[in-house]
Amino acid sequence: PKNEQKPENMKGTVIRFFALIKPQAISMAIVCIASMLNTVCTVVSPQYLADLINVLQEQIEGRLTGGTIDFSGTYTIIIRLALIYFMSSLFMFVQQYTSAGLSQKLICRLREQLNSKLSRLPLSYYDKNTKGQVISKMINDIENVSSSLQSSIVTILTSIVQVIGSLVMLLSTGNMWMTLVAICLVPISGTVSYQISKISKKWFRRYWDTMGDLNGHIEEMY
Repeated sequence: PKNEQKPENMKGTVIRFFALIKPQAISMAIVCIASMLNTVCTVVSPQYLADLINVLQEQIEGRLTGGTIDFSGTYTIIIRLALIYFMSSLFMFVQQYTSAGLSQKLICRLREQLNSKLSRLPLSYYDKNTKGQVISKMINDIENVSSSLQSSIVTILTSIVQVIGSLVMLLSTGNMWMTLVAICLVPISGTVSYQISKISKKWFRRYWDTMGDLNGHIEEMY
């Protein structure tokens, strides 16, 4: 296997990346806000669902004791629950639609800059690198940047909001033991995920290196 390559200047790369998406700052803000609002709706909806189940249970128990079933109390909860699910779907659509446009514009800008860079490189660079390797950088590496922007950043934001929202909902129930268990599980799951990511990162790197070599070979042979 190839040696794992580490970034020479991580801080500089991050600064350049944010400078690259700065022209799309409004779209990025819309994506972040929509994803967080979608997560809030996802966290809040189980509480309304629990209220609906409690009301239905009371109605059934009243019916078993000889009373009548009155669903008028459930209409308001059902309407609120339907509205929350509708808003959640709307926020998800806005997030996915805006994120797709943002990533495609970023890809277009990156490829334009890369094409300009390649046109200024000396011929010795093309003597040392095959045509397939150059094309692989223009396709695979830029696609990785796009997928990271479209999924990883949004996932980090939604995960933070989901953890905070879940803790708030647990505290609102008054069940301290369940809240303490959830708080203890957060660092444990974070540690396990970090250890798994350290292992998977190596295989992920090998996967894309192999994919680049394969694409380079195909471009050279065919």
